[in-house]
Amino acid sequence: LRASGAVSAGTYARRGIYFVGGYDLENTDFFDQVLFGQFDGAFVLRGYAPGSYSGSEFLLTSTEYRAPIFKPNWGPSSLPLFWRRLDAAAFVDWGGAFNELNLERARIFSGGDFLHIPGLHASVGLELWFALTLANRVDTNLKLGYAYGFSEGAEENGQLYFIGSSAF
Repeated sequence: LRASGAVSAGTYARRGIYFVGGYDLENTDFFDQVLFGQFDGAFVLRGYAPGSYSGSEFLLTSTEYRAPIFKPNWGPSSLPLFWRRLDAAAFVDWGGAFNELNLERARIFSGGDFLHIPGLHASVGLELWFALTLANRVDTNLKLGYAYGFSEGAEENGQLYFIGSSAF
């Protein structure tokens, strides 16, 4: 379980302070992802384009269930590649960035959502995690995932991604 949020005040160049959306796969080099990891932090709402929503406030929650599938602890001869484990994860992300969250407009079973709050968006998905050690020193997780967003701003037909990332 993960939850994050923030509120900012004041004037800042007439734009949002916080941005929430999916992974920025177009502007990130895969080699850098493997060595340094894709930031998988407080602002990732999988299934949406990067920076889909912006505002002076944000709220983002993620519920994830991870299960081990296979633990080979294997490397091909003396090559500098070692496969530690394979895990699977199922997740639900819910949140957004906005200028004002109006809880008075919250409705149950409205707009096709179980809990509809304007400004908050949901997605679900699955991931396979490949835990590797490269060059006998660099521990990395490669994620193959699919996320489907339910709001109007979601990626059409969902988002398929392959990234290097940290565990959280």
